[in-house]
Order: sequence, then structure tokens, then C-alpha cells
Amino acid sequence: MLISPLRKWFTAMNPKTLTATATSATVGALTAYYLLGAFNVVRYVLTVIGVMLAQAGVNMVSDYYDYGSGADLAYARSGIRHRVLPIIDLGLSSRTMMIGGYSLIGIAALIGLYLGLVVNVYVVAVLIITGAVLGISYSAPPLKLRYRGIGEVFAALALGPLTGLGAFVVQTGYPAIQPFINTLPNACFTMLALLAAGMLHRETDVTVGKRTLAVILGVRGSGWLSILITAVLYASLALSVLLGYLPPLSLVAVVTLPIALYYIRPMMSGVLDNNGYRRLRALWGGTFSVRVLYMVLVIASMVVARLVW
Repeated sequence: MLISPLRKWFTAMNPKTLTATATSATVGALTAYYLLGAFNVVRYVLTVIGVMLAQAGVNMVSDYYDYGSGADLAYARSGIRHRVLPIIDLGLSSRTMMIGGYSLIGIAALIGLYLGLVVNVYVVAVLIITGAVLGISYSAPPLKLRYRGIGEVFAALALGPLTGLGAFVVQTGYPAIQPFINTLPNACFTMLALLAAGMLHRETDVTVGKRTLAVILGVRGSGWLSILITAVLYASLALSVLLGYLPPLSLVAVVTLPIALYYIRPMMSGVLDNNGYRRLRALWGGTFSVRVLYMVLVIASMVVARLVW
């Protein structure tokens, strides 16, 4: 079946992952609304568009460098994969991926620069530069963070607390600890997704010199880490409520815990037979579904608490 060029580009952006930055930006902006009553709709919309374009660009740039390193070709030969590989599966050229990715990052930077000029150019500039360096360096040399066992941590921080903090600054003009803590759960969801992907490709990654956390920790160690991440995810929610950064109503998001435990079960068991690999693929995709449900509940609680109480 032929795929239209527009659909190819959309698929190449890895759209499912864009919920990470969109929800972090929303929680960060609504933290300002819940705590201070400050909320500018235009700035919020521009923030969400900007961070989603930035993440889409980073996704494309990462695929460009992964293809160049031989990682994507190795994944394709192994037959074990968790998503579409744009250059191999969609026929997009590596040059197209590189130019397209950096162009999206550039557009996002311009949106960020405008927002910085409106609120606080120095703080926003620091956040933009930090986010761009972390995003591009995730796969790009010389840092190649995901090849050194630290990419998952930096990606989680960038897509969670850093994005939430930036959205808060856009609304208020100054940084604060509240949005950072409120978006820690999003960092945990990102870590779980990346850990699952690493487990799927653990044996293949070794052959291309890619030292992900899953490669370093092994099956059992990755299982224990998944348990720790899940514990931090829900403990950070309780901490936010305890500190008054989120309303008590937001604890309703705990209803997602059984779903999260269901998805991480193959990581906890350490058994990677055919069924285990199938469940790991489900974990990678499932974390995005659970993330959206969790974040929607938290977001709704902030809006309701502000309007009612």
C-alpha cells in the first residue's frame, strides 16, 4: 500500500512520543494557574507547539544518526522492533531526515525565542539551549548519550521536568521548583518506555556498541530499575500533594497504578521468551497510553481545584 509523503513525514516524527512534551508543558503551565492564577492561552498554545516540534525534530535527528551508526539496520535484520524505522521502512533518505529534523528544531527555537522576548529572555534562552543540546546529543556525536548508558536519564529530564519548568516560566517569567516536581512522573514514564525499548534491542545493541541502561544492567537489573521507577512515579505524585503543589484531588491518578504494573510485569519477571518480547513492545506503547490517562487526571484536578476551590 502506497503511503502519501505527508503521512511518511508524520510517521517519521514518531507522533506517539509527542504526548510526553505536550503533557509536560500542560502540567507546567497549569501549575502556574493552580498556584498563582496565572495563565495566558496564547503563550500556552505556542509553548505546546514549540516543544512538540522540538521533540519531533529530535526524533528525526536521532533516526538519522542511528541509521548512520548501523543500529537501525541491525534492528531491521534482527526482526525485533518496537516502532517504524523511517529510513528503512518508509524509504525516506537520511539527508531528508537530517534536514527535516534540524529544521523542526530551528522552528521550535524561534518560537521559544519569541516567548523569551515576551517574558524572560535569559531564562528561556538557557532552557532552549539546554533542551537542544540534550535532545540532539541523545544520538548525535560527540556525546551520543544513548550510547553511553545515560541517554535515558537525560531524555527523561528533558521531556519531563525541563519542559514543565519552561512552560511555567513562559506563564510567570521566573523559574520555580513546583513544576519540576509536578512533571517528575512524566520523566518516569519516559524512562520506562526507553528501558523497554532497550530491553527489546539489548542483544542487538551490544553488536553496534550501544551501551544502553538495559545493556549495562542486564535483564534482572533492568527489572529492578523498572520497579524503582514506578515507585518514584507514584511517590512523586504524593509528594506534590503533600507539598501543596498539586490538589489532593490529583491523587485520583493512582487508579492508573494497576495498569502500569501490568505493563512492567515482563520487566519484573526477567523472562524474555517470545511472549516476553511481545509484552515489552506493549510496554513501550502502553506507557504512552497510561501517561496520557495519568496526566489528564492530574490536569483535570488542577483545573477543577482552581475553579471550585
